[in-house]
Amino acid sequence: HPEVVVFGVPFSHVNGLVRPVYDAAVAGRPLAAGREHRHLLVNGATIVLLPVPELWVRRDPGRVGGWFDMFGVRRGLPSFVQICWADEFGSMPWEPGCDPEIAALQPVVADDPLRYPRPPRNASRHARRRR
Repeated sequence: HPEVVVFGVPFSHVNGLVRPVYDAAVAGRPLAAGREHRHLLVNGATIVLLPVPELWVRRDPGRVGGWFDMFGVRRGLPSFVQICWADEFGSMPWEPGCDPEIAALQPVVADDPLRYPRPPRNASRHARRRR
């Protein structure tokens, strides 16, 4: 199963979105990815899994540094999906009428893998590591 990326969720709530995705994959029924596939979770959240372009990781490998620390660079890049979650009315960040605050919390990486999320504040530190 692809690695999972989530934005805008307090750390204490991340497991509520990621665990059902993991459980479905382990059960042999991975959740479908793509904007047309909505998944209603047991906790009442509606999510969509979006493929994340490899370019997003290649631009700043530090985003997934833990993965490389654990598995090593030789293994290559893993694939990723982004979990996007709906506002209280069921609208996704890219849909008209989505709560602007909810949309702002979770930029859709597939729409612009070079800008989102913004580069780290200390970009020079990251640039030195890549050399």
